Amino acid sequence: MKAIISDSLAYQVHAEKIKNEISRGYGSDISSQILIRYDTYNSDFQYCVDNNIPVFVRSYAGLGQALDDYVLQYYFNLTLFYPLGSNLNVELTNLNSLGVIIASGAGENQNVTAYGNGLEFWDTEEEDTGWQSSYSNGRIAGKILKIIDVLSCNAWEARYRARMTASNNGVWDKFNGYGKINVQSAIDYSGEIISNPYIYTPPPPSPPSPPEPPSQPPNPPSIPVIYYNYYGDNVQIFEDSGYSSDGHYRRKI
Repeated sequence: MKAIISDSLAYQVHAEKIKNEISRGYGSDISSQILIRYDTYNSDFQYCVDNNIPVFVRSYAGLGQALDDYVLQYYFNLTLFYPLGSNLNVELTNLNSLGVIIASGAGENQNVTAYGNGLEFWDTEEEDTGWQSSYSNGRIAGKILKIIDVLSCNAWEARYRARMTASNNGVWDKFNGYGKINVQSAIDYSGEIISNPYIYTPPPPSPPSPPEPPSQPPNPPSIPVIYYNYYGDNVQIFEDSGYSSDGHYRRKI
């Protein structure tokens, strides 16, 4: 399986159109290798992780639902694709920068859907006449997947090649991102591949809890003060002081 589309059961036609666009972006029909799931984001993502599926496409829910920190742990082998968040040509501030998840726009000659600091690529789509980033999102996913397959490279390398050779010529701006991906140019790219900036750093371990204070030893049993009364060969032992009945004073041992 090459890709999962995570979608809503209420929009099955929507998911099928995204599947079509993934094949168009890939350059051949790979629909038999694309699985549509209608479950929760968490469940669908975990299925992708558990089954080593390299591409996860979600086009009907907002990018804000994605779990960036969790996704980062699996980024070396798994890439997520989302629309930036609106099909209107408005600026969105839901992302401050390009994150681990690829955010998409749509248009014919430039992006005409939402733009902002999180936009990475835009592309065309053939499923709607109004330029829907839901569908261009699938096409962009198909293109990245094609680069991965041809070069047997990881997701970051494919993504960086696409950035450097897309229609903005390696330059990013908030209106078009890096532009429209050219698959062949990305495959032919011979420049440096910079280090993956999306490296998961586990949080530092919590400091160890202070040791429990040692338990206090039980109080030793009290030892009674022993007194004796001695005269001649006769020794009498008592637990209190005073005088014995015969008038002798009891002395402490």
